[in-house]
Parts: sequence; C-alpha cells; structure tokens
Amino acid sequence: MKVLGGRRDSTKETMKRRKLQVDILGRGRDNISVTKENTVGDLRQSLNIGSNNRAVDEQGKQLNNNDKVYDKKELNFVPNVKGG
Repeated sequence: MKVLGGRRDSTKETMKRRKLQVDILGRGRDNISVTKENTVGDLRQSLNIGSNNRAVDEQGKQLNNNDKVYDKKELNFVPNVKGG
C-alpha cells in the first residue's frame, strides 16, 4: 500500500484517509490511501503514470488531472488509443 503525503505534512490532526483501488493497465492493481485534497494529477505523479494514459472512474467516466479522487471507489488508467 502506498500513501500520498506523509502524516507530518498536514497541519490537521484529524486528516481522514480512505483507500482507493487503482488499476493501471499493464502494471496491475494497487491500493492507495488518499485524502480529500488528492487529485488525479497527484496520483499520476506519485505512481509515475504518464499523460499518455487517461484516467477513468468505476463507471467509465473520464477524469481530468484536477478532479478529486476521495469519493471514488476505483480508478483505472488506460492507454489513449486513437484510430479505428
């Protein structure tokens, strides 16, 4: 399990975390602890995921880098495929 941000980098004692299941196509699944402030961009940076992969939630909705991930149950990173 990976943790975004350490416990000491927060000024609040009651910062809540929840687990988010992240599935990266080609790399497998991982459980990540996230806070209310974490975004898709934060996950990309911490998991070293390039911009050539798009983020989609458990319902298949595409997410931007500025979207918050705290209320999501699962997040998938899939390659951008163009053409037909």
